[in-house]
Amino acid sequence: MNSFHDICFPQPGERYELDNKLTDPCAFGLFNYLKNNLPQLPSVPDEADDFAQAILDLFEYSNKFKYTITNKDVEGNSTSFAVKNKDTGKYEITTTLSDNYLERATKLSIVRTMIHESIHAYLSYEQYTNTFEDPFAAIRQYGMNHGITDSDVLHHEFMPAYIHAVATSLSRWDSSEGGGGLSWDYFEAMAWGGLTHHGKDGPMTEAFKANFPNSWERNKILEILENEATGNRKAKGDKCN
Repeated sequence: MNSFHDICFPQPGERYELDNKLTDPCAFGLFNYLKNNLPQLPSVPDEADDFAQAILDLFEYSNKFKYTITNKDVEGNSTSFAVKNKDTGKYEITTTLSDNYLERATKLSIVRTMIHESIHAYLSYEQYTNTFEDPFAAIRQYGMNHGITDSDVLHHEFMPAYIHAVATSLSRWDSSEGGGGLSWDYFEAMAWGGLTHHGKDGPMTEAFKANFPNSWERNKILEILENEATGNRKAKGDKCN
């Protein structure tokens, strides 16, 4: 099985096509920090190291597709889509963060969403489709494409490794920019964001139920995600304003 490093790192000479159109100053800065400062420590899922920088570097240097991130008045926290440009033959992937979400959410939640959406942008590029309707299904397909066909291995080994990698990204960002002090369990809970259910209103994912058979544990994670997304008094992360 190829490592994530082998798959994702661009070749020298490929062109820059990352377009940061965020008009929210805080979100603009968070995305640029994520792109420029997270260490490149492959590979995933073999070692569950930090892969967010590798993905964003793929967007920056690839000449195969364009990635745009912006913010508008849209429903939900974020929306993303992939479209193939008929003139250029390139997949153009856009993530739009909700203005309302950016006003309410903590910086920890926003960074988590940015990592989550950038991963799905890469999956859209690799799978030649729009992966955003069911992010879990896209990651499951990614695992299957790279030799992980046993559902037990997928749910109990691959997905925890993926979660570990996202949690590592969040932990390193928090240590540098977020003030630190949060537990590893908290970062792991945050890393499940977008992967607890199939789509927005669908049933719980098999991996979420397999890793947390106790409903109390699942509800605790869902509460943490909601607290940080809404920036309520129970949130542990700091808000932008």
